[in-house]
Amino acid sequence: MRQDALFFTRGEKVYGRFYDLILPSGQHKKLSLCSVRERDKYSTKRDPSQRTRFLTRLYEETLEREIQKKPSGAGADSVQKIIQDFIERKHPVDKVRRQLEFWSKELPRIKAQDLKPHDIVQVKEKLMQQVSNSTVNRYISALSKVYTVCVEEWFVLENNPVRRIPKLEEPKGRTRSLTNEERHSLLSECRRSSNPDLYLVVMFAISTGGREMEIWGLKWSDVDLVKGSVIFRDTKNGDTRRVAFDGPALTEFRNKIRRIDTDLVFPGRRDKHKPISFRKPFETAVGAADLKDFRFHDLRHTFASYMAMDGATLRDIADALGHRTLNMVLRYSHLTEEHSASVVRGMNQRMLA
Repeated sequence: MRQDALFFTRGEKVYGRFYDLILPSGQHKKLSLCSVRERDKYSTKRDPSQRTRFLTRLYEETLEREIQKKPSGAGADSVQKIIQDFIERKHPVDKVRRQLEFWSKELPRIKAQDLKPHDIVQVKEKLMQQVSNSTVNRYISALSKVYTVCVEEWFVLENNPVRRIPKLEEPKGRTRSLTNEERHSLLSECRRSSNPDLYLVVMFAISTGGREMEIWGLKWSDVDLVKGSVIFRDTKNGDTRRVAFDGPALTEFRNKIRRIDTDLVFPGRRDKHKPISFRKPFETAVGAADLKDFRFHDLRHTFASYMAMDGATLRDIADALGHRTLNMVLRYSHLTEEHSASVVRGMNQRMLA
């Protein structure tokens, strides 16, 4: 690379491009070396290389200072700054991004390395008055992830103060699911809905276990109507998962007319590039079917319960739902145990009688 390529001017300042010095934000460091007027003092007709030598010396001195400062990394940065860097580099899902933006507003002037558990607890107590314990734990986990990356991956901080914050006790997972009678009643009301896609959406949710926004925001490019499978990309934990489906849901999908002006399966009426909301028509159908205490997310529980009753293992259910551990699917263990007991009794009667 030519020496001249190391330097550039912007306004009245001369800067150096430090290609080998990458900050925690992932950006190349650009530092002011001198003014244009000062640089021009070292440009003569007799010796044009004099200016280059001058700038090179400034470059090397400034680079050395920055390298010496680098071990402290983002320690001098604010909590806001490391959160901003995390969002720009890691691209968390929308829910996590909103949680991090909340912390950014609540801890505006605290340096990342100076954040104390007491600071976090103060915000935590404020948050507890607004949302459930489960949601508070999710907010704290989001902030902890930022610090973990800064400590273990970017090496710009020495410790994670969020780990010292105890988690709040969470209620046992809700397991409301549809009985066969309730399912028939709900699907019948969905057929009668003023929204022509409601039946497909509900049937698809029961068939795949997809979350609300995973289904509402589904794109045709992620649906394989030949093999009968779907890819959920914008998931809660940021992972991508593929789920097979068949039966009435696949038949409905194959019969649905696809619009050519958008890739969304369920585009909005006003904005074709944003998904439509099925909340109101779904609540209407639930009321007409006389279902008590039933939400759209319970279709996901219904899918998991049906899998368990059909003989799926907890690992199978966790994979289909996109859970990384089995903890979240232990609520269905009694259903898998009942199936296993039935299989064992059948084996005893057939093989050992």
